[in-house]
Amino acid sequence: MESKHNFDLSVYLVTSPVASFPSEDAYLKHLETALSSDAITVLQLREKKLSDDAFLALARKVKKLTDKAKVPLVINDNLFVCKEVGAEGLHIGWDDVGYETARKELPESTFIGLSASTLDQALACARLKADYIGLGPIFPTSSKPDANPPCFAYGAREILEELSKLEGAPPVVGIGGIDEGNTEYLQWMCNDGRSGVTLDGVAVISAIMASPQPDEAAKRLKELWERTTYTFAPKPVTLEVPSGTAFRTVLGKVREKKPLVHNMTNTVVQTISANMLLAFHASPIMSLASSEVEDLSKICDGVVLNIGTLDESTSTLFTKAVAAYNAAGKVVVFDPVGAGATKLRRETTKRILESGYITVIKGNASEIATVAGDLAGSVAEQRGVDAVKSDSSVDVQAELVLKVAKRYRTTVVQTGEVDIVSDGTRTWTLRNGTPLQELTTGAGCALGGILAASVAAGGDVAGSCVVGLTAYNLAAERAAKVVGDSSPGSFVGVWVDEVHKAVKDAGAGGYDGARVELLK
Repeated sequence: MESKHNFDLSVYLVTSPVASFPSEDAYLKHLETALSSDAITVLQLREKKLSDDAFLALARKVKKLTDKAKVPLVINDNLFVCKEVGAEGLHIGWDDVGYETARKELPESTFIGLSASTLDQALACARLKADYIGLGPIFPTSSKPDANPPCFAYGAREILEELSKLEGAPPVVGIGGIDEGNTEYLQWMCNDGRSGVTLDGVAVISAIMASPQPDEAAKRLKELWERTTYTFAPKPVTLEVPSGTAFRTVLGKVREKKPLVHNMTNTVVQTISANMLLAFHASPIMSLASSEVEDLSKICDGVVLNIGTLDESTSTLFTKAVAAYNAAGKVVVFDPVGAGATKLRRETTKRILESGYITVIKGNASEIATVAGDLAGSVAEQRGVDAVKSDSSVDVQAELVLKVAKRYRTTVVQTGEVDIVSDGTRTWTLRNGTPLQELTTGAGCALGGILAASVAAGGDVAGSCVVGLTAYNLAAERAAKVVGDSSPGSFVGVWVDEVHKAVKDAGAGGYDGARVELLK
């Protein structure tokens, strides 16, 4: 976005209190080391508990360091110190000294930033003609105990979208809980290169101030921020779906590649999940061991995260998996089983969704409504891990699926009587399947592995999901014809057989009967 001042917000360091260091000398040495990286573009001196005289004395010492490094110094919430030390900028919190007062007392050359946590606050900052906005907290943070609730990456993006509609909107730097693990994801979520929406930098505290090597930490953050390609981002491949050609292409690639899928799934469905993957000509690995995550991310083609039988440690384990598979550039399928049933499931779902890039979110109508949050209204209830049938029309549900896909820049697969797949641009309805699938424990959970294998082989995430799900459901229909409508026990084994045949034949003739519609 725009600013009349010439400053770079890319890596904006906010200092932790001098009292958090063994001595002032240690504190100043830490800052000097950080600034020597040539990666820090702005330094904000933040001291909430020092007297004005002590703050000014410290600011003069820090100013010598920032002048030497040719980095602008910003003073946090102290107009007196800012004027006396000749700082290049002043940052004002939402409840701090008024912007108009500061603007009148400071030279025109001094830039002023304002904090905002909500869309209304951000719009107010823009109306005041702030020189930049500090937006956050983006993620949960311990650096500021009294911080407002986080807006998360998708919330930051939605605020930026509204700001981008204003003429002359100020640049925005994100702050709160930002570190090496989420900088690339935040950058990708907020800067898509097409819509004009941009986040202009990241402000960090602990990521540099708590690092034993602050110069190296700053360099890594700048390198992450300046990336224009992302290891985890889907490849720009588009299949013509629905079509027999796409069906044969994806299933043929699955047969050739035999994707290796790491299943971090619930104990109830491990057997059917493994059997379906083997039938699909893929290979399963079943592991919930935290110590194996990083190693497996290097050899597997994707991971399925299923919270069916979760506990309080699940979110930590699964966010570790998201980070590892994102770093390896592999597929991540998230199945928020029973997401709306309990507080623990809702909190775990939210934490996983905001921990990094999720390639595919798969769930029933209730689970997708929980993921949608404020977008959903009351589309469907949650009862245990089952969806209560929604009264919403297919068109209404398809619109919600599309909105969730846009919010998280992902592909969403909603299963039900009518399945819906969307990547935020294209949306399909799929009407194949049999009621016997509802009588099969783990049928939905096993689909997660089918989707992971399809995407790992097919390239086009949404298109491959449509093919994988259609093949899965057509195989179920063929199995139902063999065993009849009242044989759920026999059905499972025949279904596995039919899944195997579909991929073995690379979809030859198997697309017949597919009821897939690309919505206009």
